[in-house]
Amino acid sequence: MKKKILSLIILTLFSITTVEAQKMLNSFNYLGWISLSDRPYSTYFFGYDRNGTTFHFDGIPQDFLSISDPRRMDSNYGGNGGSMNFYIGYFQQHDGAPIYHFFFSEGPSVDPTFYITDNDFNPLWSQFGQEMAVTEGGVIYLMGTINRMFNMKMKFKITSSGIREIPQPYYYVGVQGELLKPIKLYSQKEGGEVVATLPKGYAVEVLLADPRSVAEDEDSTTYNRYLVRSNFGLVGWMRLANEDLSSFDPVIRGVGFVGD
Repeated sequence: MKKKILSLIILTLFSITTVEAQKMLNSFNYLGWISLSDRPYSTYFFGYDRNGTTFHFDGIPQDFLSISDPRRMDSNYGGNGGSMNFYIGYFQQHDGAPIYHFFFSEGPSVDPTFYITDNDFNPLWSQFGQEMAVTEGGVIYLMGTINRMFNMKMKFKITSSGIREIPQPYYYVGVQGELLKPIKLYSQKEGGEVVATLPKGYAVEVLLADPRSVAEDEDSTTYNRYLVRSNFGLVGWMRLANEDLSSFDPVIRGVGFVGD
């Protein structure tokens, strides 16, 4: 009985409190949002159309499932226990269409990840993220900062051939603040002229990240080329060196790899 009560508490419709999560809620305010966390410092959410027919929500902590239940024994469940591993539910566009099972796990070292498997629980897709939504048409929206350089917003589509990302020419960053290190802005990502030389403490806005600019020998999302606007209004490319990629010693707060 206590486990059932706890499950209901965890999976009640939740008022999203973080600023960035609130932005996602406002963008998809026609969806019902579910908290996937029983901890006050963890904010993980899943959204879907509660009046729709394509997503079938279960929201079961995997520890509550029997050992033989395939919803517990899928490949993302590491056996580390705890109520932060969820079988969320499944998506099916219509009767007879393929079934896609949705899971969430915080992981052993706070690596929040959403997973999707096929009907036989074979892994198809996984992405780090803290907020995720799926629409009636099988469009997936994902947002998160963990194991990313900034709060990334991504879009995916469930298709007959699998799940693919809808490519964006750039990722929006939208970070404003004062520089923690001096930088130069360039007219081109490589080469070009110096547009501005900016000192530590100068106010800037980081506008965009180039998804084709991955730092050598680093994680696949450690983008190192950013379009930046100076306080005066000049725009140019900021080039991050490897020592600037960590969130522990960033050029500006909000742009730096958050993860192990």
